[in-house]
Amino acid sequence: MRDLRTAISNLPPAEHLYDWDPIHMPGSVQAYGVLLVADPRTRRVLFVSDNAAEIFGIQPSNILDNSYLMLVDHEMERAFIAEHVKPGTILFPNPLRMTIRGKEYDAVFHSHNNVHQIEVEPVREQAAGYDEMALRAAAELYDPPSVEELYQRAVRTIWQVSGFDRVMLYRFDSRSNGQVIAEATRDGIGSFLGLFFPSSDIGARARDMYLHNFTRYIPDIGAPSFALKSVFPGSGRADSAHPVDMSFTNLRSVVPCHITYLQNIGIKASMSFSINVDDKLWGLFACHHYEPKRVSYDQRVVCEQTAMMFIYRLVSMSSTVARMAKRQKALETLGQDLNVAAALRRRLLGLAADWQGTAGDKTAQALLARAVQAVEAECGFLLSDQASCQATSDGTLTPSQRLLLDLVEADSAAIVRHGRVCRIGDAPSEMAVYAIASMFGRELPELLGGELHIYATDCLSIQVPVTDAVKDRAAGILAVALSLDTPAYLIWFRREQIEQATWAGNPSADAMSAGADGQNPRASFDAWKQDIRGLSRSWVIEDVRIADELATIVRGLGSQAGAWNSMAAYDAEAESRRMAPSCVLAPQAAPASALVRRVIRIGHR
Repeated sequence: MRDLRTAISNLPPAEHLYDWDPIHMPGSVQAYGVLLVADPRTRRVLFVSDNAAEIFGIQPSNILDNSYLMLVDHEMERAFIAEHVKPGTILFPNPLRMTIRGKEYDAVFHSHNNVHQIEVEPVREQAAGYDEMALRAAAELYDPPSVEELYQRAVRTIWQVSGFDRVMLYRFDSRSNGQVIAEATRDGIGSFLGLFFPSSDIGARARDMYLHNFTRYIPDIGAPSFALKSVFPGSGRADSAHPVDMSFTNLRSVVPCHITYLQNIGIKASMSFSINVDDKLWGLFACHHYEPKRVSYDQRVVCEQTAMMFIYRLVSMSSTVARMAKRQKALETLGQDLNVAAALRRRLLGLAADWQGTAGDKTAQALLARAVQAVEAECGFLLSDQASCQATSDGTLTPSQRLLLDLVEADSAAIVRHGRVCRIGDAPSEMAVYAIASMFGRELPELLGGELHIYATDCLSIQVPVTDAVKDRAAGILAVALSLDTPAYLIWFRREQIEQATWAGNPSADAMSAGADGQNPRASFDAWKQDIRGLSRSWVIEDVRIADELATIVRGLGSQAGAWNSMAAYDAEAESRRMAPSCVLAPQAAPASALVRRVIRIGHR
């Protein structure tokens, strides 16, 4: 089925009605808070929104040209603000609490264009405290099993925290058209899930502002806006002598055509959080409510943090998904090669049996022998006791050998069968590989018995004694059983990766001092550097799962009638396997269960 997103991407982006309007300089604010614009050095108020009289009970004329600290009732609050808000300050401990005429307000400070902008709104009651909401949100997004589940958990979390009727996740394509890919709603309001929205819904200028201002909050589209009053001539609009850039101001008023747009949808309040990936607007969390909806500052912050956690998990999981898709493709290719090679070798061996005793049989047998060797050299090394792991004539790995290493991002590998060692790439010596294999069932776990038949560690030296030369090439191993009847192993190796850690003080036991009650924490937290040796890059669950899938394929082929190592005559069953597309299959067992996780052993650093 064609992807409709691709078709929509071919359309040119549509312009928005206010693409060319200076929407970042409206010269007015929404009704839910007061905006103060002040000189950072003197704290002198240069602009104040006209709703100060309504919210503070103080006329704008009595605020302008005075320090904003004069608004604050308590000396302790004034001292705290004076300590944390200074010229040159960029990051502020928002929100700062202000008590003005006996009423509490949240004040959010930010610095832009050499002025301090202060957004002040009344403190609102909320059902849960900030810590509780934040912990719930973090737990919800901690470890989703898939990207799709991440989408759904994120919208559900923002829906629960905000209390909005509907929360949607938009994803934009290259032409800025959006599609709702996840949604959480209250009952009875229908669904927008799967719908596409044209790029003209969010103009180019608005999209650019989303890259810089993470949140947009409109609690009541029907509420009036309030102009800025100033000590200067003009109103702070873009066309005035002293415009105020409100790109980072949540109180910024809403342009009329966007109000109309929201009215057309039928909602009376909205809130959105941008999803910016690689300096591009990947998507939005859009919240809709069918009545005016006030949300506390803490609730908005938790929603923002949820969106930020979502971005982090999205980037992490997307890269993992892409990497795993590449590995899965390599596994399918290798599996196809193995199936075809097994069937082809049986065909060749069958021909050899048919030609025995006929004229010219020696020549035919020689040709067939070379053909069998060619098959084995390509990918038969995973199936045959007799095959070698020789590289190509120029010393490089064969395509199948490279695929084998790429499956788990290994540096080298080896196959051990009946005392024979087949090395791939820059693996340890045959003697070292055989010694490692002999440890299975002794110092290392038994792979033939039990349920898992797989083992991984990023620190082999903590399990068995190894020389520095072996450690350099095989600091970590991932091993699977290729047969459940006789000892046959595929072992992947990762090289030592020396890391330098900078600790806050020496973390070793020697740095601890004995006290009356035992050991005391170290006294020094000075930077202390340490080279960490003996470790490879850590194996992850995706490595184990795909290694287990390959082993399942190999074991399945090895157990089929007319085994690889016999000289059995070619039969109809082998021919059907060679000809039938179904013989080129993915694994014959279910994906590795959660038990596989337990075989990943991380060496103690």
